Amino acid sequence: MEEGSILSIFKQSSLQTEEHDSPKQKLVKALARLIENTEIDCSVRTFCWGSLGAGVVLGVAAFWLIGWVAIPIGVFTVFVPAIMLEMMRRARNRKLIEQLPGVFQSISRAVRSGKTVNSAMRSIADRFPKPISTEFALCCEQQDRGLAKELALRKLGERTGVMDLQIFVVALLVQSKSGGDLPELLQNLSATMEKRGRLKQRVKTLTSEGRMQAFVLLMLPVVAFIALQFIAPDYVEVLMTKKELLLVTAALQAVGFFWIYRIVNFRF
Repeated sequence: MEEGSILSIFKQSSLQTEEHDSPKQKLVKALARLIENTEIDCSVRTFCWGSLGAGVVLGVAAFWLIGWVAIPIGVFTVFVPAIMLEMMRRARNRKLIEQLPGVFQSISRAVRSGKTVNSAMRSIADRFPKPISTEFALCCEQQDRGLAKELALRKLGERTGVMDLQIFVVALLVQSKSGGDLPELLQNLSATMEKRGRLKQRVKTLTSEGRMQAFVLLMLPVVAFIALQFIAPDYVEVLMTKKELLLVTAALQAVGFFWIYRIVNFRF
């Protein structure tokens, strides 16, 4: 099944409800999902005000030191908390993906031994570490509180956006309606994920030199600038009079780092 068709199963209902939402409402919902995925105890309002406050404070402090060049720094600082949340979400999803092969194998063995899928999922929630145990525990809790099984499973797939977990949900929904060999399917899915993990590790090893080059290219000007403050402070004073040049240089460095990052990191 193609990725687009899998995602459409989970996004079709949400897209219908968001058709009449304003851009502000869509942004608030996106931030709420991001905060939920990172398991941070913080409201959207608190997060937004905290980000804005950090940007204003740092922007004013930088403006006092280096002038109008600090304005882009303050604007960027406003988005730093959201960037950090996105990085935390991706790290959590990577850990979750690493856990999924073992989860699928455990559920497959449990179903073969005669247990129900719900019983197997509760066992995962009790025995496995976070974050997969948290997701399965929430799914089971939602069903205990009266939420329909199909809707609880759909929410399980929607929360993280992990493709393999969504395939698992689709397999459960199809099996509950039309039957099928669910243990065999889970075994195949687990084997596919393990092969993909080995391929990803191999790609990471082969591209390690490119990632190191990106890190060196980004840090070298910063280290050189700090060293020049001690070696040739007069030269640094001349550079500080060309604030526009420093800003352009920093922007080009960021573009170069992002370019290399996109080359050595790809989806498969």
